[in-house]
Amino acid sequence: MDRKGEIHVQAKNFFCLFGMVIFCSSLVGCGVYSNVKPDAGQSPTATSTMAGGVFVTDIPEKHPCEGLSGTFELQILVGPAEAVGLKPTSVGQIPFDVIPDGEIFTIRGGGPMDYYVETEKHEWGTYTVTFDGDAVVKGDCVSRDNGGMLNVNVVLNGEQNIEVNVEGNISNYPWSGVPQMTVNFPIEDGATREGEGWVLILHLK
Repeated sequence: MDRKGEIHVQAKNFFCLFGMVIFCSSLVGCGVYSNVKPDAGQSPTATSTMAGGVFVTDIPEKHPCEGLSGTFELQILVGPAEAVGLKPTSVGQIPFDVIPDGEIFTIRGGGPMDYYVETEKHEWGTYTVTFDGDAVVKGDCVSRDNGGMLNVNVVLNGEQNIEVNVEGNISNYPWSGVPQMTVNFPIEDGATREGEGWVLILHLK
């Protein structure tokens, strides 16, 4: 191809490219870089928009439940609290994780409680309280306008015994049960919920 033919081809390519630029500009970026909202059933993805000739990437906000984990500190009344004025005692930390399952974030956790033993001395004698148990946590985590919410059900399988010693006469008062606690927590470290004889405190990692 001679010099005149090369110039003709270059001019043709230039005008084709110039025409494409004008056409795309008239469609505001040809729609390729327009801000397209994902369908309700799809996960949000990053998109790009053209602003003053500069492409800006829109990064979707992170779901408040994504990657969440921590523990629930369980405090319960151990022993004859009505008689001696005891306050709820911490009997363990229940670890949990939030697991994504499609559009649902599931809460799973559990573990053994700390073995608890305490002896109180009085004029009439002594009593010793022992407590042992384990807990299971289930629920879900949902997004809210103000952040997120943990909907939790805690099942405690516990055994307690109170040994009373009065002048050498020993009596035992065993108890066992499976109490349940259903509560809602905002996603805030230190959030607290309580009921009759128990307290749950959220600790986030």
